[in-house]
Amino acid sequence: MQLLICADAIRPDLAWLLGTVSRTLRPAIRACRGPEGFARLEAAGIPIDSGARATAEALKAIVRIMVAYVSAAVES
Repeated sequence: MQLLICADAIRPDLAWLLGTVSRTLRPAIRACRGPEGFARLEAAGIPIDSGARATAEALKAIVRIMVAYVSAAVES
């Protein structure tokens, strides 16, 4: 399912995104959809792979926004 989300073949709604725990969705989205954006975050000094809880939560929120935004944009 993760591959389908990354490819925008399926677009989960926000309730699903908020209710689903996935340790692999963030790295997959980072690799497939936003490598340059995540690289800019790292360049700005945000430790992407630090393992810090606050950083991990923030990055999960960014991924949810990325997935949800595409879903909302396509539905419009």
